[in-house]
Amino acid sequence: MTQLIAPPILTPAADLLPTLNDQGFAVLDAAGVSGLSGCLLSDLLALVPFWEDLPPDQFLKDGGRYRRRRHSCFELSGDDLRMVPHRAHWQPLAYNALHGGMVEVLAEDYDGCLPVVFDDAFVNSDTD
Repeated sequence: MTQLIAPPILTPAADLLPTLNDQGFAVLDAAGVSGLSGCLLSDLLALVPFWEDLPPDQFLKDGGRYRRRRHSCFELSGDDLRMVPHRAHWQPLAYNALHGGMVEVLAEDYDGCLPVVFDDAFVNSDTD
């Protein structure tokens, strides 16, 4: 059975703060995120294949099938950001009342490809 989902109503970047204040959320298009983040639009669009290949989250306590994700762990030391070996993900119930309180071993990243994509995006968007 095919499930049809209506596309979200996009918020112009100029209206981001008032929209967040009024309704508590906003959806920006790629150009809006690019403008606000300082990342090149082409670098953001390069992430599309990664988003489209996210596996279903197998750890939804309510049996849902609405969340897809991968998991990576990083350590930041000064200006050095490095990926560390794959490990379980855990959130306390106080942080995530629905899905917290359990150890989740989520799908791994793409052998380090995502950090490279993000690193390139931030390097290429540096305007200084």
